[in-house]
Amino acid sequence: MSASPVLLFLGAGKGLGTRVPAVFSEAGYKIPVVARTWRDEFDSLGYYQVQADFNNPECIPDDFTQVMENVGIPTVVVCNEDPFASLAPENVSWFLSAVAVNGTTPMIAIHHAIASFRPLPPGTPGKTFIFTANILDHSQFKNRLCFGTGKTVPAYGIRYASVAYAREGFK
Repeated sequence: MSASPVLLFLGAGKGLGTRVPAVFSEAGYKIPVVARTWRDEFDSLGYYQVQADFNNPECIPDDFTQVMENVGIPTVVVCNEDPFASLAPENVSWFLSAVAVNGTTPMIAIHHAIASFRPLPPGTPGKTFIFTANILDHSQFKNRLCFGTGKTVPAYGIRYASVAYAREGFK
């Protein structure tokens, strides 16, 4: 393991899931990505891949362990979950899945990001958790009940953590 900064990207897929890691890679970061499906594109870019389904939030501790053992301690964690975003709770399983992927999984990721930042030396750049969300944590839109409910949980967690851990330099 080198002293290179590490961007752990949770929810790497199309769009932000490819563009954000590319920007950090160009800046010299090592890039581990976690996604539901394996992508040859990430292999060709030299990214370390972990396969996980965020419908099961219990995968997050193992994802962090694999990254820390094989790449290094994450200095920046980006959480980019976005399931099918069911429009309304047509059934319990859809609602639970939306909340698991957009709410519970990011909350567990926040906890593990904080734990991974703690052993980093003082002055280490980063120590940042980024959640790619939208305005659904504070605005309501027709047909976005499940999606907005899930996004609200980590938004609160991030606001809490930004105050509770500010003295440790975590962002």
